[in-house]
Amino acid sequence: MHSPEPNALQANDIAAHYLSFDDGAGALRWLSGPGTENDRLERLDLLDRAYELVGDRNRLIEIRREVYRRAPGVHSYRALEELLPIDERSAFRLQACEDAKTSQDVASGAELLFALEEPGLADRVIIERCGELDGRDYGRLAGLVKIAKASGCLLAAEHDFRARLTSLRPERNRRHQHVPTPSQRPIRLRPMPGTSERA
Repeated sequence: MHSPEPNALQANDIAAHYLSFDDGAGALRWLSGPGTENDRLERLDLLDRAYELVGDRNRLIEIRREVYRRAPGVHSYRALEELLPIDERSAFRLQACEDAKTSQDVASGAELLFALEEPGLADRVIIERCGELDGRDYGRLAGLVKIAKASGCLLAAEHDFRARLTSLRPERNRRHQHVPTPSQRPIRLRPMPGTSERA
């Protein structure tokens, strides 16, 4: 038997369909359920779009606070900051600086500090926590190196660059580990005079 009620993922798809026609109220009817933890960020994005369409600023601020709490970074910070009353923005900026220093994602924290025009703090975070940088995210670290250099944080840029190189070493080793060295290559012996190559 099929359930008459859509599950959380199906409800998200239906809500997204309504949003494609700028029908925020229609989308909200399908987003009233609790959802699941796995689809939480997707649902928050849909709720953000829906509340923006219906003009519910207070609920929109609540949603963006939740997004920032779950994924603090430049984008989520700016999305929330633009909605906050002027007298709340200074305190939020200070809190964002503290959040960035202890962010689980070091690169996101450093990017946010640079965006907040705190290059000294960003420099310190990168240097002190360089071992936590994910060198596999090559493109992102390349951008961070560029920002660090432009901000005069040359030591931080060097740490970012080293993280990128470290991520490349295993791949480089895998590419070369099967290439035989001269001592490993098979040696073709010349036949002795008066014999053929076949035994």
